[in-house]
Amino acid sequence: MSAKQAKQSKTATQSTPDIEAQALQQQLVAEIGQLWPKARDRARELGEKLFKLRETCQGEGASFNGFLKSLGIPHSSAYHFIGVYEDCVLVDFEFPANVVKFAETANIDITDFNNRRVLLASYRDQKSPERPTDGTAIAIVGSAAAAL
Repeated sequence: MSAKQAKQSKTATQSTPDIEAQALQQQLVAEIGQLWPKARDRARELGEKLFKLRETCQGEGASFNGFLKSLGIPHSSAYHFIGVYEDCVLVDFEFPANVVKFAETANIDITDFNNRRVLLASYRDQKSPERPTDGTAIAIVGSAAAAL
């Protein structure tokens, strides 16, 4: 066997695991693609319920941790799912057109996750008007710009 043939044979045997790994990766990507929408919805739903439970426990003396304990939900898991819910809300939220327009004018990239978080907080501080006036939209964006 020549050196060239030995090298080609070695390359062929090395590529078989690569091909198998790529096939497995493609299979896993397809399976995850099927599971993700339902998993995201379920995680968001659980997070929303935990978020609302936590909100109802504030100020009434009820213990969120006590409820978690009675449900057998670890504190860290509850806050993980609350975080999933908050992230889903942030990603899915559609800002009113005039807020988007003024954000662009202020060079605020609303595709940036952190910018969205700050802009949404400003929007909520203005009592979340469904259709804010231009003046309110400018105030929302101005507040966000100052915070960024």
